[in-house]
Amino acid sequence: MSFLPALTLVAQGISLVSGIAGTQLEAETSARQDEEKAAVDLFNAKVAEQEAVAEMETAEGDAVDFRRAQSARVAASRAVMAGSGFTLEGSPILVDQAALAEIELGVQRVLHTGRSKAATLRQEGTLLTRRAKTSRINAGLTRKAGTIASIGQAAKGFAGFGDTLSTLGVQFG
Repeated sequence: MSFLPALTLVAQGISLVSGIAGTQLEAETSARQDEEKAAVDLFNAKVAEQEAVAEMETAEGDAVDFRRAQSARVAASRAVMAGSGFTLEGSPILVDQAALAEIELGVQRVLHTGRSKAATLRQEGTLLTRRAKTSRINAGLTRKAGTIASIGQAAKGFAGFGDTLSTLGVQFG
């Protein structure tokens, strides 16, 4: 065997190995990017859940504060009426009942707003968690696809070696 055919075989071998390594590196890089996305999405899902809890706690605190402030306003109004000699019957009592109903409506609005915001944050967290799972699945599939592609390249490369050896007159048998 002369120098040139041997050099051809070496070049084919280097090309084959570098092609396989490149395919594996590309697959691994893509898989790691998917895993990185998954980690970020899981972190953001946890943050969204924490924000949902904080939103509910804030809404509950705001509702208590609102009820307390409005109850104090009604109590002050009653004190003014009592000081003026009005009795709490008839029209003044209806006004108080209406004011108390408005207070409770305000409390429920505050709580509803908090629940709505918390629900939105929880949905966001759920979507991020699902997206993270999908990214992890994609990472595994990408690695498997890279391995399959490398096996295909190796088979093609070995067939090329066989063709080169046949061309050089090397016989197996």
